[in-house]
Amino acid sequence: MPKPGKSSASSGTRKKHAKRAAAKGQEDEEPVEQLPPEPRGKKGKKADKKAPRPKVYIPPVKPVAPRRDPLDFRGLASQLPADLVVVLRLLGKKDAVTKGKALDELQAGWIEKAKQETAAEDEETENLLAALETMLPVWFHHYPVLALHSSRRVRLAATQLQASLWSIPRLQSSLRFYLNETAGTTEVEQNLGAWSMAAFDVDRIVSMRAKPSWDNFVKSQAAPSEGISSAPTSTIPSVASFIQVALIAPNTVHQSLNPPAPEAPAIISRSQKSGKSTPRLVTKPAPKSTAEPDPDEEKEADRNARYRVGALGALTWLLDYVQLPDSPPPALVESDAEAEPHLADPLTGVVGNVFDMLHDASFWSCLYSGTRPPWMEAEADVAQRGAFGTGQPAVRKSAWALIPVLVRKWAAYPSSWMLADPTYRPASKGKERHTDAAESSGDESEVDDEQQVSSGPRANIAYTEFLDFLKLGCGGSPVQGYPVVLVALSTIPEEILPLTKDALSNLFTSLWAAVDGRALSTLDKSGTATAFISSLFECTVYLVGRIQRAQNTGESGVADLARELARQQVAETWDAVESGRLVIKEEDAGSRLAQFLVRLGKVHVDLSKAAAEPMCSETFKHVSETNDQTRALAWKDVDILAAFAAALPPDEVVLKKAVKETVDSVIKWSSDRLKTQDSGPDSTFTDVVDLLSRIIRKVGPVLNQDISENSDLETTVFSSIDYVVRTLPPNSSVDFLLSSLNIWIGTEKRERLWGQVLGVIGSPECPKQQSTAVLSKLLEPRTEAFPSCGGSGGLTSLVESLLQSVLTNGDTESSTLLGKTLAVSEHFIPLSVAQGSVERAASAAVQAIPPLLHQDAQSQVSLRGTLQTLSPLFAAKSSLIEGLTTLADLMVNVLVLAYILSLVEDGDDMLDECVLVARTISKSWAQMSCPGQSRVREGFLNLAHSTMQDVRARLESTTVVDALSAPDLLEMLQVATFEADVVLPPLSTFEGLHSTADLGYIDTPLALFDPAIKQTPGPVIYDRDGLSEYGRVLAALLEMFKWDRQVLGRHPEMIGYLLLLECAAEDLKLDPEEPNAIFGPAVDRTFVASLEEDISMAITYVFSSAVASLSPNWHQQICSSLKTNAPAPDDGILGQIVSKAFHGATSTETKGVRDLRIFRKVLAHVVKTGDITAAEAEQWILLSDSIRKQAPQTSLSITLTIAQAGAECTRLDRLRNELASNLSGIPPHRASTEGLRLLRHLVASAPLPDSEGVYLPPQRAVFLLQALQKWVASDEELDEEIDSLLVQLCSGLAPILLTVPGSHWDFIFDLMESNLEVTHTILVAE
Repeated sequence: MPKPGKSSASSGTRKKHAKRAAAKGQEDEEPVEQLPPEPRGKKGKKADKKAPRPKVYIPPVKPVAPRRDPLDFRGLASQLPADLVVVLRLLGKKDAVTKGKALDELQAGWIEKAKQETAAEDEETENLLAALETMLPVWFHHYPVLALHSSRRVRLAATQLQASLWSIPRLQSSLRFYLNETAGTTEVEQNLGAWSMAAFDVDRIVSMRAKPSWDNFVKSQAAPSEGISSAPTSTIPSVASFIQVALIAPNTVHQSLNPPAPEAPAIISRSQKSGKSTPRLVTKPAPKSTAEPDPDEEKEADRNARYRVGALGALTWLLDYVQLPDSPPPALVESDAEAEPHLADPLTGVVGNVFDMLHDASFWSCLYSGTRPPWMEAEADVAQRGAFGTGQPAVRKSAWALIPVLVRKWAAYPSSWMLADPTYRPASKGKERHTDAAESSGDESEVDDEQQVSSGPRANIAYTEFLDFLKLGCGGSPVQGYPVVLVALSTIPEEILPLTKDALSNLFTSLWAAVDGRALSTLDKSGTATAFISSLFECTVYLVGRIQRAQNTGESGVADLARELARQQVAETWDAVESGRLVIKEEDAGSRLAQFLVRLGKVHVDLSKAAAEPMCSETFKHVSETNDQTRALAWKDVDILAAFAAALPPDEVVLKKAVKETVDSVIKWSSDRLKTQDSGPDSTFTDVVDLLSRIIRKVGPVLNQDISENSDLETTVFSSIDYVVRTLPPNSSVDFLLSSLNIWIGTEKRERLWGQVLGVIGSPECPKQQSTAVLSKLLEPRTEAFPSCGGSGGLTSLVESLLQSVLTNGDTESSTLLGKTLAVSEHFIPLSVAQGSVERAASAAVQAIPPLLHQDAQSQVSLRGTLQTLSPLFAAKSSLIEGLTTLADLMVNVLVLAYILSLVEDGDDMLDECVLVARTISKSWAQMSCPGQSRVREGFLNLAHSTMQDVRARLESTTVVDALSAPDLLEMLQVATFEADVVLPPLSTFEGLHSTADLGYIDTPLALFDPAIKQTPGPVIYDRDGLSEYGRVLAALLEMFKWDRQVLGRHPEMIGYLLLLECAAEDLKLDPEEPNAIFGPAVDRTFVASLEEDISMAITYVFSSAVASLSPNWHQQICSSLKTNAPAPDDGILGQIVSKAFHGATSTETKGVRDLRIFRKVLAHVVKTGDITAAEAEQWILLSDSIRKQAPQTSLSITLTIAQAGAECTRLDRLRNELASNLSGIPPHRASTEGLRLLRHLVASAPLPDSEGVYLPPQRAVFLLQALQKWVASDEELDEEIDSLLVQLCSGLAPILLTVPGSHWDFIFDLMESNLEVTHTILVAE
């Protein structure tokens, strides 16, 4: 252990600490000499010889004032919730991850919660908002550091949190009050400056988050008397001051926001030995400064660039959107007299800050991409740091964005050309400027003016740099740089840029060097070329104006120089655009030239005339020398000249006259060439016609009157139009025709020319291929309107030929051409011809479509052509369609083709094409207000219903239902809802088909019926899927039930139709070979099974809904009404269903079993769905007993259904005993008549094997079997059905007689043996 008061460090360690402290100490403080240290103990003789080394006191480094946390010095830690305090403490940590997590926690756990609960006015919300108000000083203490942090995540989270705080209405007033009244000047500058810089952060997402909140804050600070875009005087000066420092010295801003931690002071310890004390310097290791860069953090250059980007963006906003004074502060304006005292503008200081930055040479280095800007070489200490834009494209981009704003704000800001030249010094006011060489020789006289002029302008470094800047296309930023070239040029003194030919040539050579050196080859070539031409012309006008003003002052030779300069630049520009060196649209080039020459004319009229001469001469030169090489140049010249003429002001006379003279020369030359051209089409003749068309079309609208009255043009057009139409390509001939027509609008010449053209096209001398090609070109969509056909026949013969080709061969080209011609028939053919052609086409379509609904029908080629002919007429809403007599029939068939036949899937490509055209026609018809909508709807539905029923149809009935469900079809037919009453055939169709559909005698339970009433279905025709007409309609009904669940409720009789379909399906499964009224042999069994499932679902749905609304005594009421033929009880549709089925069964039971089977199924569903009770079963047995004589088969159906439902009741037992008793008394000779009837009924009343019901008492059963044994033992001829019924009866009685011995068992076994022998015989025979 070291002695108390003595350092434990070794001598070497103490020396190292002393040197480190000395290096960090203040250099201006003198060191304080310390007493020599106490000598060490003697360790030998050599130690005594060493002289003591003197020690020097090293004062500690003066620490930077730390940024105190309001949580501590304001005592806010005790006023805020503990959880919030923990989060706020983490904001002051150095680690970016910790800061980010703290910001996320503050955003999610506090700010978002406050935003959600702002609407509620409870105590918890009030406490939360109060805590956030109290937290504001702490937040503003950390916000500048967070908003300018190197981590993008931290900046993004901080700006989002700031925006969220501002979005809470209650906190807005507190936030403004704190920044305006409570916070100190430094804190306000840091917060507002950081906020404004974050709104223009280098990261786009951060700036998007911060910009809206910053704009809203500035607007809220605006005074009532100021505009929305004006910021208050309390906000803008703070922002301006902060961004000025951030631009020039970003390190200062960073150090102020992130001060280094204070170092521990040195400790002077004294060793006490032998009563002496010697001071010893003991220093603690200094902690790392918070400003010391970490290896993982961004570099200082990148951080400075990020600060400057934000500051430049804030400065741009400041100048562009804030209403600042238009002049600098009085202190910055040179004046001979003292400024008069005046009331200072509160924002004058802001203007001062801006002008301070503009006068700072280092500020303009933001635009410089090199290492050392030449204008900074005079200041070595500044130049050593390099340019602000070096290696930082983001800084240069932001600086260039500032330049246009500066130009708009102060177009005449002070020139820095001379100040940028270190060798130039301005002379005093009223004297000539001199160079340093002249000033340095004090004894010599002033420099001779003539000698200075003769030697030429002195080389200026800034001007040379400016020329290099122009040669490189504004430093690679042409779109941003060229708009300010004129501003820079206007500030160049005459000493640097004199008005001489050589100086101006040097300047414009530098400008054109960017074009020749391809410095403008960017992605947006048109934009850069436009910027270049605009800047070139502006500079030319400016310099020409200076030359002209110099001429007015008396100097000689300047007029020729101005004329030559303007002419040269126009010629150079024309050549660059022609050759493609400048990629710009002809319209833009002509417009820029027009603006340029008009401005030159305002300087002097001779200048515009001289400047227009090169482009006029070049245009005529290229036109008159038309060949393969110059054709493209000639056309381009014409386009530019037309755009030039169109852009001229209406009152411009000189330039329009120059254009007219050029056009007249071109027309004269073209006319001469056409007159002298030999017959026969060649490329030269075509080129002349195309060029003349282009001239008329482009320049005609501008010089309309002058061109329309040109006699050479009129003669040329009328004399050559026949030859042009017959021989030249359609493009050339039609362009020539349309150009000629457009210049004679409203005149007799136009009508005469159109009639001449129609006569040529329709004449036999013109080849049909050429006629159709020209007509097709004329019919292309265009804005020009043709003259009417008038009284001439027009193209009647050509139209007749096209129609015949369509109806015979279905030619596509002919149909397309004919349709377009008929759509605008008033210009080409008489009305009667057009109406007759449309009627013939419509009749052909009406006859061709219905056969396509049948099987194996082939699509006709003529149908496609006919529809293609009619389609343009519908699209154009032609009056020919509205007056069509067969329009209703046509639309019925078109809708069938478009929506029903479109579902045919048999690979008919021609049909598919027809369907597409029909869809187009139907949509166009729906948009027309044609009469007969109801006729179309009725006719279409009738045709659809017949297709559902027709067994020859190509489509299934269910497919037709799906086709009718199309929403656009229902809208066309004006059908409000898709329901069965519209889609399905009428009820009369169902009833007619139902009355002719018969069922066989196949169902096993119905084998109890009398065989005499068996009825075999007659001959039935099936479709290719194996369905009869009735089957197709019933399948459509089932498909419709999926769409309209209430159809069976509205039409209860349809329940019986579906049950008949179910019976037919059951017969098909039991005996596929038996004739069937619904299904044929080819029917798909899977399809039948799906129909059965759909029937079961539909019947269950209807009966379940109906049973739920029945009254408790419904069974009694319905049975009573059936006995007395009274109306069914009004308890829904169930009574109607049962009543209709019962009456149908009783009235037709001697004719067939169809209605008997339907009634049994209806009653079975009623009993099954309603869970019939014993009392309710009593009512049905009573009904069965009451009609046993009048309708024995219906009575048997009721008994059989109740017995199979397991509804045992007293009346059913009594019925069985009664039947057995009556049966025992029947003699053998009546066994085949009355006995067979009773035996059927008794077998039908047998209880279910697993039910609790008793068939007959044992004794009654014995007596019955004894009577039946007598039948068998007698000599009477018994019906074959009796043996089968006796077996069924014995099967039911055997369980009862198990314990009863007797001869009846011999009888039972004899019956079994006899039946087995008969069955074996039948099987052997088969």
